[in-house]
Amino acid sequence: MAVGALLLATVGYLTFLVSGSKPNIIEPPAHSEPAEIRSVLVVPFRTSLQDPQFAYLSAAMAEGLVSRLRPVLNARVAESVAAIPGEAPMTTGARLGADVVISGLVEQQGRILKVSLALVSVANTQPFPSLTSEAQTTELFALQDQMALQVATTLQPDLPLDARSALTQKASASTRAYGLLIRARDAWTSRNPESIDDAIGLYTAAVDLDPSFVRAHAELAIAYGTLEARTDPLVRQPYAIAAAARAVALDATSPAAQAALAFVRYRFEWRWADAAAAFTRALASNPRDALVHQLFGQYLHAVGRSSDALAEFGQALDLEPDSPAIRADMVAPLLSTGQTSEARSMVDAIRALDPEWAQLDALDADVYAAEGLVAESAASWWRALLAQGVPAERVDALRVAFRAGGFDAMTKRWIVQLRREVDAGPTPPSSFRLATDLALAHARLSNREETLSWLAVAIDLHEDAPLLMLSTTAFNFVRADPQFQELLRRSNHAPSTQHPAPST
Repeated sequence: MAVGALLLATVGYLTFLVSGSKPNIIEPPAHSEPAEIRSVLVVPFRTSLQDPQFAYLSAAMAEGLVSRLRPVLNARVAESVAAIPGEAPMTTGARLGADVVISGLVEQQGRILKVSLALVSVANTQPFPSLTSEAQTTELFALQDQMALQVATTLQPDLPLDARSALTQKASASTRAYGLLIRARDAWTSRNPESIDDAIGLYTAAVDLDPSFVRAHAELAIAYGTLEARTDPLVRQPYAIAAAARAVALDATSPAAQAALAFVRYRFEWRWADAAAAFTRALASNPRDALVHQLFGQYLHAVGRSSDALAEFGQALDLEPDSPAIRADMVAPLLSTGQTSEARSMVDAIRALDPEWAQLDALDADVYAAEGLVAESAASWWRALLAQGVPAERVDALRVAFRAGGFDAMTKRWIVQLRREVDAGPTPPSSFRLATDLALAHARLSNREETLSWLAVAIDLHEDAPLLMLSTTAFNFVRADPQFQELLRRSNHAPSTQHPAPST
């Protein structure tokens, strides 16, 4: 039977109790024949858990359900990793175009976990049979297996036996390590320096508990390479490469392991072609992994393929439609392809999901600039700098310069401030991307010689400049310059004279 749009069902109840590994299942009442279900949305589960030790379990149960359903259902299975505050699950489902919405409640009674699921058709608000499961807190993976089996066979009654077997997963040998991964992933997606530091610590604790945990090794490598981290890339590089290599050594077929390998290949080693090949292997192994699509989109934007990057981000967003991190990654390629109104919509959507999200001011600054709203862009940039820890007196000096002479005067003052850091700091500079920032600042003033000079310094110091040279429109004015082409060769990029579309 095909899985597709909407199911009319009588309200029934299915309860299964997990004792050890042998569940006692009570079959639900018969219900109407389902029509085609094309899209299933899992919204964030609610929880009544008070013990901080188990606070991650609501996210863990939702993640476990999604990761098991995606490979076996004919329908697209999306996860709303965030939610607009106060928005009802059915409203979220309608907004995101889902046919069926799955919500859940996770409760703890002593050492027993109870998960209650509600599956509802979006078009006619008719519920499927209710699903309730219980298990010891030590039997988390068995609980996830049984929950996924019941959901899958409810949505797709003709699910083949081999697909049912594929629903059984064990992410880690340790439920504690798995919990640490869930918490680390949440910290990583927050995208502020403190949360990324926290994520690295949590991932490290997870692999210490379970050295064979492939996904944790892979995501640890990615966390080490995240641009918002505060540590010198040359310091983080060996840790990231080692974590990715460990993931591949444990399971070379894992899409997460191949994605981590691809990430470190381009992020640290500037091995662009090798990265593309590893991403291709990862997606061939599992085309429904949102993180792999997101990372591949980041890579494609870095090599100047912004339209292709948007296609990958779109696939990631289909799988995690309320992810602020994916939406944030889409803003730069939207601007570089001239889609300013779409970039504004992305920022507005992030603000609706999380008004305090770490990168909002920086994103606003870029979009306001593309919209020609210079004063608004400057004000957003000042707020972003303060959030990044730039001293208030430096930001005040930028304000004074802007009021006296506009954008150019402010940028010149910023250059003076950065040069003082270079002159006062160690080598490489303490910010670990001062040369890159100086190249960008001079590019915004169309200072050819200084732009090329600081790009050369950034490449020598192994800063992040090669990740920006083909994707940032500020460098358009030097892109065909022979010296710029030589800098591309030094960072292993294929020389190109193609300009990204202007962002205004």
